[in-house]
Amino acid sequence: MMVQFLKIAYEGKEMRAVANELKLTADWFSREEYEKFREDLQGKIIHIDAQSTSTTKVVKRGPTMLRSVHGLQINECIPVKVIQMGQPLGEGGQLLKQFLGTVARMEDKLSIDCISWRLMPSSNKDDVWDFIQRKFDIPISLHDFVMKDLDQKWRSWKYDLRTKFFTPYQKVQQHFACLDTRVVEEQWKKLVQIWSSEEFKKRSETNKQNKSKHTFFHCTGSKSFADIYHEEFLKTRATLDRGDLFIRTRMKKAGSPFNEESAAIIV
Repeated sequence: MMVQFLKIAYEGKEMRAVANELKLTADWFSREEYEKFREDLQGKIIHIDAQSTSTTKVVKRGPTMLRSVHGLQINECIPVKVIQMGQPLGEGGQLLKQFLGTVARMEDKLSIDCISWRLMPSSNKDDVWDFIQRKFDIPISLHDFVMKDLDQKWRSWKYDLRTKFFTPYQKVQQHFACLDTRVVEEQWKKLVQIWSSEEFKKRSETNKQNKSKHTFFHCTGSKSFADIYHEEFLKTRATLDRGDLFIRTRMKKAGSPFNEESAAIIV
């Protein structure tokens, strides 16, 4: 009977309905006692439901840290294979590219308040190259690849910060705090001043227009072109030329081109 009573009370039925359904006498409880019980019960249920909802929120994946690589001892190095295309290959190559993403976000290595990668001091780039060589066994022939990849990842890092923590046309002083703990306050202040300048706004608009003209997107995901090239060679013992590689990287798994622009070139 108690379970049924609780159910009826939670549904919000009036006292008379409760008495009728459970065949209770009128003096079993008072109207005031029932109304207070019903309100308390519904309040607790709602509170519990709210707690349940809050605990089921999706926990988003955090940034890649690669502590296992950063924590390597002095005499430990990860070997990296290099394909004839001049790009890293395999598991070591994949780790290297992920590691470069973490290095691009290190404030003591590559400051975010530099206007462009071209103006990044050569001493910073040399220091980063030495740091990477202490973690990976890579030949000097990969130097250009590493610098280009760092350039892209460093610019992507700044773009992420701008989209998350910077509002255009807002007063500069309102941006003098970044919620990302990896960002140095002084570097952030200088970066905000750069983003707020008219010169940057014009350059940003030009870059947007140029990027809108780019239509040949690949659909390989995180797998590099070098890995695809090598996998194809292992399967067929044939090397892909630039045309074959273009087709291979612009075709979906179902066998159709990624978009109309790619289809027009492939045909």
